[in-house]
Amino acid sequence: MNSKFLSGWYVVYVKSRQEKKVNALLQKLHLQSYLPLAKKMKKWSDRKKLVYEPLFPSYVFVHVNQQYDFSKILAIDGICSFIRFEGKFARVKDEELNNIKVLLSGNYENIEAVNSLPKVGDVRKIRYGLLSGKECEIININNEKKIWVRVDSIHMHILATLPVSNLV
Repeated sequence: MNSKFLSGWYVVYVKSRQEKKVNALLQKLHLQSYLPLAKKMKKWSDRKKLVYEPLFPSYVFVHVNQQYDFSKILAIDGICSFIRFEGKFARVKDEELNNIKVLLSGNYENIEAVNSLPKVGDVRKIRYGLLSGKECEIININNEKKIWVRVDSIHMHILATLPVSNLV
C-alpha cells in the first residue's frame, strides 16, 4: 500500500458466486460494504422468476477507514484481492456509488454492466449459447444493449440478436 493512505470506497475481487456471502461477512465485521444487485427476469421452461444478481460479478465495494483495514478485509473468506489500476488500489468516488444506487432504485430490469460496447463492423467471439465459440460481425447495436450479429457458417449467414455480455 502507498505511504499516503486515503480513506474511502475500494473494490475487492471475490471468488465466483461469493458476492452475497462476502458482503454479509463484511457487514458482520461492522465494515461498510455495498453490493449492487440488479433485477433480472430469469426464464426456465416451466416458469419465470425475478431474481437479484450482482451488477458487477465478482466485485464488492468496501469502505476503508484506516490503513490496517486492508489486511483485515483480505483475511475474509472469499475475498481474493483488492482491484488495482496502474499499481494503485481502485478507489471509487461517493458520487459514482450514489449514481449506481439511484439507477438500481428505479424500476428497471435486466441492467447489465459492460466494459465497452462493440462497434459496428467489429468481429467478436460468442461466449455463450448455441453459437458459442463462433466468430461474428457486429451488424447493429440497439438501445437495449442488444446487438445484431452475423455469423458466417457453412457459407450461410446467420443473423442473431445477442446481449453484449455474450461476446468476448
